[in-house]
Amino acid sequence: MNPKPPQPPYPFRLPATLPPELITDILAKRITNPPVCALSLLCPEWNLCQRRHPALESIFRTTRVDVYSLPSRPGERGKVTTSFGHDAAQHTAFCLPLLTDPRNLMQSTTTTTTTGGLCLPAYYRRELAKAWVGKSVLVISQGLNEHAFGPLWRGMTKEEVQGMVILRESEAMGLVPFEDDVIVEGKRVLSVDGREKEMLPPLEGACDGEYLFQRVRHLVVNTVPALAEVEAFDLGMSPSTWTAQASRNIVALAERLEYERRANLLLRWDALERLESLFLDLRGYSLPDMRFLYDEDVARLALSLAGMRLGLLVVAGLRSWYHYRGPDVLGIEEVEGGTWDADSEMFLDAGRGRCINWWMMFKEAVRPGGRLVFVDKDGRDGNELTLLRPDSRQRVVLGY
Repeated sequence: MNPKPPQPPYPFRLPATLPPELITDILAKRITNPPVCALSLLCPEWNLCQRRHPALESIFRTTRVDVYSLPSRPGERGKVTTSFGHDAAQHTAFCLPLLTDPRNLMQSTTTTTTTGGLCLPAYYRRELAKAWVGKSVLVISQGLNEHAFGPLWRGMTKEEVQGMVILRESEAMGLVPFEDDVIVEGKRVLSVDGREKEMLPPLEGACDGEYLFQRVRHLVVNTVPALAEVEAFDLGMSPSTWTAQASRNIVALAERLEYERRANLLLRWDALERLESLFLDLRGYSLPDMRFLYDEDVARLALSLAGMRLGLLVVAGLRSWYHYRGPDVLGIEEVEGGTWDADSEMFLDAGRGRCINWWMMFKEAVRPGGRLVFVDKDGRDGNELTLLRPDSRQRVVLGY
């Protein structure tokens, strides 16, 4: 979930005579790390920040970053820039705060410090958790356990089969709000695996808690394209003789896999009420022969983000591989063109063969003066194709 920065030296003794606010600042600095370029966290296989061949990529324009700065006031026109490298100015523009997750370092006041963790009163544990989730960039991704299902022939209902296949990381399930969460009595929020979403450490005597996701400000959402190769047969042990039950299980598993490949993008965005920066991995839309995102999926995502008033929205992989725009610099006419089509509920650009104008689709999620960024690769430099080699499926299934 959170990038793994160097661990601070613990245990740490609190000075008893300082005001609580000052102690909180001291503790927060102990878990604060140097800012990180968000492009190093987005689509990690692409090496968007520390590129393998930066000079060649810049010359051949195989990686492009298009930035649309929305107008600040009505009547103004936005500005666009295109770059094919990753210079210091762009690097700085994408840097975000990075804090160590304090939940793994803190112990309650009733425990000993033999584990090397912090022994803190509830107030400081709560304040550190607030600082971490409210300032640090957080990352969610996907994974798969080998043989998660077991024998494919055993008798189970469709609902039980589907509940056993989850590609979302366990930490992500407990932290961010997904559309398939269960809300109990209008208050408690449970993930599909039955766990309640994680909350801020409670204060003594408090009756209502606050979920961590209500304070998230910077979020990176990754997918794992290699999971597009995983099939229902990879999830369990096949029978020597196929039965009707095994066939039903395979169908249910295949349907669940189809949903889970894109489930990381199916969040309840309105519940992320403080979100300011969002980075989305949409490579599943343009993957050659293995796409798991389609026009309606991306359009639905864009519409669900409308009104979020983000300061920065970065979309990666939407125009890659066969959809790559080429080496030409982006023009403002291409960004702000197109008209709304009520039938398809999309912005279509008649001048380009009624193509979907994804700029217009996603701009509604960005506040005036904010930035909408598209990052793409053309597929010929080989970096992203390492995910599609024959051994990719084994690496993903085994978790390395």
